[in-house]
Amino acid sequence: PSDLSTLFQDSAGTTPVTANGDPVGLMLDKSGNGRHAFQTVASKRPTYSVVSGVYSLVFDGVDDFLETSTPSVLDNGSRGIFASVKMEQTSQLYEHIVHSGQNSTGKAYGLCSRLNNIDNLGNHYWGSVFNTDIICDDVGSDVFYVNKDGSSSSYGRYGTGDTAAETHTATTGAGNYRIFVRLADTELGKGNLFGLVLIDRNLSSSELQQTNSFLANKHG
Repeated sequence: PSDLSTLFQDSAGTTPVTANGDPVGLMLDKSGNGRHAFQTVASKRPTYSVVSGVYSLVFDGVDDFLETSTPSVLDNGSRGIFASVKMEQTSQLYEHIVHSGQNSTGKAYGLCSRLNNIDNLGNHYWGSVFNTDIICDDVGSDVFYVNKDGSSSSYGRYGTGDTAAETHTATTGAGNYRIFVRLADTELGKGNLFGLVLIDRNLSSSELQQTNSFLANKHG
């Protein structure tokens, strides 16, 4: 969100975002892979915010979300999801940061920041049990990540030493990434998104450090 040239008020990309509070209907992918994030419904668009030089998209936790135009990887392929966020507590059972998959009840995978209305980070795939040791509080801004290699995943809160690993057999169907919402347009996240990196492969330890460090600078 710090690059205004990538933000537009409409999903067609005809009206640039220029001011604090403008709706964001399109956020262009800077990687060149064409994974642009969009929202076609005007009332469901997050808003652009800049406060003391810190840029973010603000999601209301009611109906705001974005989705990408390019499907995520298939099945148990590798991927990395990294998000610089500040989450706020809501009455939602789960609050999603990123979700992807075929549908709301089939094969899906993602990163979620809350379980049973408790501040815990989870690596969300169907049939999973959330790890409850990694705290995702609504006081500060953090970078949360999941680094997936086949059926094994590592995830955590950057810079705190809070990490976890798990092995699972669930597969992931092809589907667009959805930002701050579950596939069924439910369990929305509320808060600020300062930066997002989606990669269709597992990252090395040095790449993991570099990506997390890059995003940590986004929230000041």
